[in-house]
Amino acid sequence: MPIARVASAAPSWLFDFAPVMTFSSTRIGSYDILIGSKNESSLVLKIPGDMVANAMILAITTHSNQHSEVIYHVSSSVRNLVKTSTIEKCVYQYIVKNHQTRSDGKEIKANKLHFKRTMTSFHIYMLLHYRLPLEGLRLMNLALFGLFTQQYNTYWREYKRVMLLADIYAPYAFFKGCFDDSNLECLRKAMVNNVEMKLFDFDPVNIELDDYLINIHIPGVIKYLLK
Repeated sequence: MPIARVASAAPSWLFDFAPVMTFSSTRIGSYDILIGSKNESSLVLKIPGDMVANAMILAITTHSNQHSEVIYHVSSSVRNLVKTSTIEKCVYQYIVKNHQTRSDGKEIKANKLHFKRTMTSFHIYMLLHYRLPLEGLRLMNLALFGLFTQQYNTYWREYKRVMLLADIYAPYAFFKGCFDDSNLECLRKAMVNNVEMKLFDFDPVNIELDDYLINIHIPGVIKYLLK
């Protein structure tokens, strides 16, 4: 059976990371806060795409002549935890190093993200800092016969977009579970020799998280999702 391998590091699943970059690169727009607890128990499931591909190749090869069904969870959640604090640090470092600009060419100042531990605190923050000022703008617009209608509508749409994103991703932002990867570990240990293990590496322990996030994953999110 001819097989190939994926040797170059590739971004992992991008869509679960998009809200982080949407918020942070929009302070790069307007918002510098994120939902999610910034403590050690808040985890993110993240593994390079090349490791997923290598695990798939080995699983197909191992079970090519078998009829049993085995579930492999390819994740970093047990063996190499990715904490929200790590993502916060890496996103900030990336934005500082790779200056972002607005559509008019002006450079956007990078600001550190602030995590809210509960949805209640997030809603209170948004109410005080954005919803109430928007209500003031709405009343002023009514008093001035629609002078600020365009500005109000733009800000209101952006506010609703952020609140919708927060509500959609809240269950995942506060998720603290880990997934059992014992089947994957058995598959890794079943490899014949060290050469094979090196060729088809999918051990999460070997991931250098800071380097991977800053140089591979975050650029991938910006290139494929935010452009």
